[in-house]
Amino acid sequence: FGQWIESAKPQDFLEINMFFDFRVVCGSGELLTELRDHIDKRLRMSVPFFVNYAQNALLYKPPLGFFGGILPESVGGHPKALNVKDAIRPIVVFARLYALQHGVRDTHTLDRLQRLLEKGAIKRAMHDEAGGAYTHLMQLRVRRQVLGVVSDGRFSNDIDPQSLTPIEATVLKQAMHQVGNIQKQIQQDFIASGPTL
Repeated sequence: FGQWIESAKPQDFLEINMFFDFRVVCGSGELLTELRDHIDKRLRMSVPFFVNYAQNALLYKPPLGFFGGILPESVGGHPKALNVKDAIRPIVVFARLYALQHGVRDTHTLDRLQRLLEKGAIKRAMHDEAGGAYTHLMQLRVRRQVLGVVSDGRFSNDIDPQSLTPIEATVLKQAMHQVGNIQKQIQQDFIASGPTL
């Protein structure tokens, strides 16, 4: 963890993201507490970590057209689709990034957002936007996976926006706009001025 914090480059975060979400599954949890304390201490001394991690959250570009419509991409020769897992990632990274910065030890995205709100680390509007977008995109993802298993026995994170109801399509557009707003907040807090620790 020390090496990741001190020398990780933006592309490394694609591989190490999940390692910051560890939790106790058996035993007293003393080792976990010691490791969390160690990580928090190292993070307080490493501003470049937050800048690099923030850049990771900006890699995804919401597929929105000039007039705000969804612009899906062709995936492996298949019809155009939106990868919902990719769309969720900036929200998850946003919550993890601010949680690491503020010493929040929850590991679920919605729990992190709630704790960050309680600590005053994010504003109510950002909490509601991020939480709403995360919840809606997860619902779409799970629904698509269930339908995929039922129809052809395969899990998929790809959604054809044309298959959505008008209400679902509208909410999806709003979620994509919220992802863009989240990325602007990250840009402002970590890239433009650097994080305040």
